[in-house]
Amino acid sequence: MVNNVIYFEIASLPIFVVLMIATITRKMVKGRTNFLLFLIIIFAFVATFSDTVGNVIGKHFPLNEAGVIGITVSNYVYFTARSGMNAVYTYYLFSVTRTWYQIRQFWKRLIILLPYLITLWMLLFNKKTHYVFKVTKEVGYERGSLILVVYGLAALYMVFGIIYLVLKRHLLSLSECLSIATLYVFNVVGVIIQYFYSNMLVECYFTSMTLLFIVIFVQKPEKKIDMNTSLPGYFAYKEEIGKIESTGQKVEIIIASIANAEELNNYLGEKAYYEYIYNMNRAVVAYGKKEKVDFDLYFETPGNFYFIVEDKDYNPAQAIPEVRDKIRNLNGSISAMGVKADLRIVSVLFPEDINSANELIRFGHDFVRYTSGKIFCHADQILGQRNYQIASKLDEILGNAIDNQSLEVDFFPIWSASLERKMFYAAAPKVRNEAFGEIDTDTLEEALIARGSEVLMDEYVIERVFDYIGAGNLAKEGMSYVVVKLSRSLGMQTNFTDRIWNLRGKYNVHPEQVCFSIKESGASTSGTFDENIKKLSLQGYRIAIDGYGNGYSNVKRIAELPISSVRLDKSMLAQVDSAGGRAVLSGTIRTLTSIPLAVVASGVDDKKTRDMLFNMGCDLMQGKFFDAFEEKDNEKNSDSR
Repeated sequence: MVNNVIYFEIASLPIFVVLMIATITRKMVKGRTNFLLFLIIIFAFVATFSDTVGNVIGKHFPLNEAGVIGITVSNYVYFTARSGMNAVYTYYLFSVTRTWYQIRQFWKRLIILLPYLITLWMLLFNKKTHYVFKVTKEVGYERGSLILVVYGLAALYMVFGIIYLVLKRHLLSLSECLSIATLYVFNVVGVIIQYFYSNMLVECYFTSMTLLFIVIFVQKPEKKIDMNTSLPGYFAYKEEIGKIESTGQKVEIIIASIANAEELNNYLGEKAYYEYIYNMNRAVVAYGKKEKVDFDLYFETPGNFYFIVEDKDYNPAQAIPEVRDKIRNLNGSISAMGVKADLRIVSVLFPEDINSANELIRFGHDFVRYTSGKIFCHADQILGQRNYQIASKLDEILGNAIDNQSLEVDFFPIWSASLERKMFYAAAPKVRNEAFGEIDTDTLEEALIARGSEVLMDEYVIERVFDYIGAGNLAKEGMSYVVVKLSRSLGMQTNFTDRIWNLRGKYNVHPEQVCFSIKESGASTSGTFDENIKKLSLQGYRIAIDGYGNGYSNVKRIAELPISSVRLDKSMLAQVDSAGGRAVLSGTIRTLTSIPLAVVASGVDDKKTRDMLFNMGCDLMQGKFFDAFEEKDNEKNSDSR
């Protein structure tokens, strides 16, 4: 032992320490996969430290009785930790490939432990048999007669691991596969070197480098951890869902979405908001431990929780009251501020309810739109809804509509209450489909937003509007202009104003005949979108705000933009039954008209509503009440012809 070169072992110790510190500080000990890797690092560190201690004693201290005991103990710890690392690494393979369900039964996990248990048995009786090693004052450390059996048991883990990696390689990226495989390759090289050159102690150093590769290329904390909360993040969730789909595993996915997450974040501030989120996580984890519910939790900023539950018979509705009370207790000071999370929860059986990973991911972002205010529902209650089916099949619906020329643009009149005549049109798409019949504008718009297809539809409608105006229809009907929706996505394209310029020349349309309507949330953006809006205004196009009063109101910002009119959100009109709602509506109209801006109200279905709005100062309206005026107007036009 005097000639042993221990520099490699000494060099590996700080690497293990750094890995442990980095794993703890980055919260990479949560979740089965992270915990198992952390355990592997600890085993490797203990094995390296004990082997280093044993070699230091043998090299720098006399081989008296105390020295023999020290070297003996260090070797027992080394073999126990080193062999244990191989067993835990095998468990890690099942976890990182999302195939843990294959060894959920205790007897299967026990089979994996058998080689390690045999090694422990050999170590237990090693004092009598010296099968593994022995330490004497005369010679020091000597290998036992059955040391190759210990290596052979370790080789079983290696052979199984390599075969399993090859079989499950489709569940991992190439860099992940190679990083995991290097532990086996480097260890084999290290064992061979140390077997023939016993003084070259490189095995532990190779292990430290391998674990460094795994932390960098497999665990990827910057991608797998939500940096705001230090919880497993959205990227990790997507990876797990992809692995579940590939393996054919059947699980229950519980998705909890805070529908008002953005508002809570703005109101509380980021620090308090994410403290609130962290306490929600604590409440759920505490409940899971108490009820012995096995799940993996992931968080997506700003407010989506995803739970992968392996027990498909679990009903999450039973947890809601208890978890909600615990959240209130943990967030006492925040709850005292009147803060209330609008939480919506849905459970999905995957792949029974939804059999595509991509569709499941999309469903997790969209389901809140279809919950109708319910706190909890099952996926089948949403999947059967007409609106959701339209959204899920939208690409097919639009493709068929364009091919069959059944994608139309309707022109809805905006009326002057004082003049009792149409002033201008609002353009909106309409689709007829064999399966769903006529798809109204609101349903179609909701589906477009849910599927991210707004740009395609906006481009189609805008060109149809230019075509309609260029054909002279506005002049025939005595209208001033047409309002057409401009989504934030389309408005942020750098060449958008150039394409509008081309449409203007193609259809010979005067800019004042077109009004681009942007969502109120879009008015709060800047950059390219802001520049394009100002360019359109300078070219002579009108600009309007749509859906004002839906939570993003910023009068100062609106006053800064070249806006000529504002359309109130329907939610403001829905609250006029209360004195407070009427006061807010009246104050909003008064503020906007004083800027001055023209104010448009939709959903005016009766004379009472019309008179109320008119008395508040709103003259431009749209709704069923004006159907009678539409009929009179049509009769007048018919008589004139």
